Parts: sequence; C-alpha cells; structure tokens
Amino acid sequence: MKRKIVLLFVATVITVAAVGQHPIQQKPPRGRWGAEVNTYVLPFCFGAISADGIYNYAVADWFIVGAGAGLLLSDMEYDNDVSLVYGRIFVRLRFEVPRWKVSPVFFHDIGLGVRFSAKQYDDLLRPQGNTIIGVRFRLRNDDRITFGIGLQDIWCSSGCMPFALGPSVHFGYTF
Repeated sequence: MKRKIVLLFVATVITVAAVGQHPIQQKPPRGRWGAEVNTYVLPFCFGAISADGIYNYAVADWFIVGAGAGLLLSDMEYDNDVSLVYGRIFVRLRFEVPRWKVSPVFFHDIGLGVRFSAKQYDDLLRPQGNTIIGVRFRLRNDDRITFGIGLQDIWCSSGCMPFALGPSVHFGYTF
C-alpha cells in the first residue's frame, strides 16, 4: 500500500511539473504572406483604393523586405473620362519592433503601375509609392494585423496634375 501511495505521489508530481512547463518558443518563420488594402482618406471621392498581396522576408528581427502585386482602382477622371485602373508591383522596406504584442511599424513601398484603363497608351507605366506608419497587433496564432496612416503617391498624367499625393489609411493581415 505504501508503494502505491508513493508511486501515486511521484506520478502526480511529474504530471504537475510537466503541465506547468511553458512550451518552447519557436522563432517565427522568416517568410510570411499577407493581404492588405490601402485607401485615400476620402475613398472614391478624390482617390484610389488598392488591394495587394505581399510576401515578406525577415532579413533581421526588426528589418523586413517584401515584394507584392495588386490592383489599384481610382475614380479620378481626366480628359478621356476614364477611371484609372492599375495593375501594380512593388518592393517594400519595413521596420518594426518584433518582440512586442503591439508594436510600432514603418514601411515604404516603391512600385510601378501598369495602366489598363487609358484610351491613350503614351504613359502606360507609372511610378507609385506608399509610406505608412502604424501599429501591428500579434494574434495568438502568430498572425498579425496592421493598421496605419500615411501618404500614397501616384504619377497620374502628364497634364496639369502629374503627381497625386494624398493621405491614406492602411489595413493589412499577415499569416
């Protein structure tokens, strides 16, 4: 009987010790996919909405580079009375504090848009950019949600307004 009580006590201590251990934290993967939406502060009043997919690669814990592609839609009308539609590709440079559950983030996109909607194709390719400062929230499953504000720029046309720069709002989900 004493042996059974001692064995039961030892088994209980081992079980409690095993349950009380925290799992080993694995480093998050270096590469992650994401989906995001950017819009001017006044959506479809003056500007554009873009929906993008992006692949991010962590060069260091605090510095991430990425590449993405997406579609930008705008209702800005010019001489040809056509709303602008761009297919876009871009490269991203991102800085963040990775170890915090809620961390500040800064990123800048440098890209090129291909204009699909123009009647005149003299200015088919246009440079684009996006600079965002915001906050990233880490979820339990190590996914991340990003909210931010910044400036979005598009080289619009060669007319009286060749460059449009406006405040934008950013929402992103990284999985």
